[in-house]
Amino acid sequence: MKARDYQQECCDRLIDAMAVGHRWILCTLFTGAGKTVIFSLLAKMLCNSKILIIAPMRELVWQAADTADKVTGEYTDVEMAGAWGQDGRVTVASAQTLLRGRYKRFLGVRVIIIDECHTQFSPAFLAMLREFVEAGGYVIGFTATPFRMDGKPLMEVYEHEAFHMAAEDGIDQGWCVPPLAKIVRCRHFKMTDVRVTGGDFSAADLDLIMGAARPLSELCVTIQRERRGAAIAFLPGVASARALAEMAPKYGINAAFVCGDKSIQPEEERKQIITRYRQGDLDLLCNCQVATMGFDAPITETIFMARPTKSLVLALQIYGRAMRPLPGVVDGLETAEERRAAIAASDKPTFRIIDITDSVADHRLVTAVDMFVKEPSLREFAREAAGEAGEPASEEDLLAQAAEKLRKAKLIEEGLRALHGQAEAELHSEEVSIRGQKKDIADYKVPLRGRYAGKRMGDLPDGFIDWALRQPTIKGWQRSYFRREKQRRSALQHA
Repeated sequence: MKARDYQQECCDRLIDAMAVGHRWILCTLFTGAGKTVIFSLLAKMLCNSKILIIAPMRELVWQAADTADKVTGEYTDVEMAGAWGQDGRVTVASAQTLLRGRYKRFLGVRVIIIDECHTQFSPAFLAMLREFVEAGGYVIGFTATPFRMDGKPLMEVYEHEAFHMAAEDGIDQGWCVPPLAKIVRCRHFKMTDVRVTGGDFSAADLDLIMGAARPLSELCVTIQRERRGAAIAFLPGVASARALAEMAPKYGINAAFVCGDKSIQPEEERKQIITRYRQGDLDLLCNCQVATMGFDAPITETIFMARPTKSLVLALQIYGRAMRPLPGVVDGLETAEERRAAIAASDKPTFRIIDITDSVADHRLVTAVDMFVKEPSLREFAREAAGEAGEPASEEDLLAQAAEKLRKAKLIEEGLRALHGQAEAELHSEEVSIRGQKKDIADYKVPLRGRYAGKRMGDLPDGFIDWALRQPTIKGWQRSYFRREKQRRSALQHA
């Protein structure tokens, strides 16, 4: 299995970070970047070290073990109920199993890799990780989102971000399919009585509303008109997911539902339905709590978002299900231009997001418009969320942030005016590109104190950039600014 350039670069940076003594290290990569391949490759490169990979779900444990087998060429142990490991060099374990006390046998392992680390923040889990670090281990977290499910930045725990590659970067470099979106307002889907619990809209309240006959009928009409290729509908609960699967055939849609509750749907039945979907035997997969983290189905071309959310993390996970190109489209191509051209010429040149909300103008809602504006780096997100002691935002920065928020708000409102109407009515006839303007590295502020503090990266002399890249004390996120600016200048000179 040949690693992509960024996958190898990520491993190299992780090894460098460990070499200088970082114990809590984070890697943020877009959905579909191949995070499982990356940490399997890291395990292969650290061939003399014991590796423990911790995954949050049973399906992800087996997925990681299979990939590690192929990449390392070694047998990978699995530590999970029904599959107890022995004493292999590389072990994949479920978080639940380790937290029952079985992690003690792994104390002394050199590298502990946390898959989907944004989900694993319970006090017991963090206490376990601290024991690993105290025993000499390095904790490395992998995620597609640089913040937790509750919106708090991951840097509250992780001290160093070794690698950051956002969805926009994946699209620009030709590894991801670009998105198109429509925002559809269903007349009978009202959210006025929906409670907010745990920082997000109540799934139980949404399930009652969306599971009613009229909203489901409007959703079926929307699916009938807007579906392109294989599609996944994300519903708030089991009742609405099952009801949609039962109603969809009346509109000529071959559908089935899956949920994560084993008492409602046996695991074997769920696997069979997912296999049918991946093979192209279903038009629509009606999903509740299954097709998010780690769900890999490149055949997916349309996402129907029937579960409004305030959580950017959840929304990114959902929309990421359709970002992967079809198998074989970009494999073996060397340049971003070749990959983008191959995607454009494929049977899946874009993926579609049909966003079903009650009132998109209420900016509490996370909508399709928000998703593909350039994602902030971990450091930038932390500054915006909580501020940073000793580095107050300048008036210029505050004005820039306000201007960006206003731009996004206007984009949402313009989309609303263009797409206004109910599901039975004629929908807007044009697909709307929702990719935001990518902020150029030249416009970023210099992340160091001193004579160039506050200036644009694009205004720096070449000599200062070279000097900064040679400094061992500069943090990884700061070094990335100078490296990206140097790459930008080299590309301009080459052009």
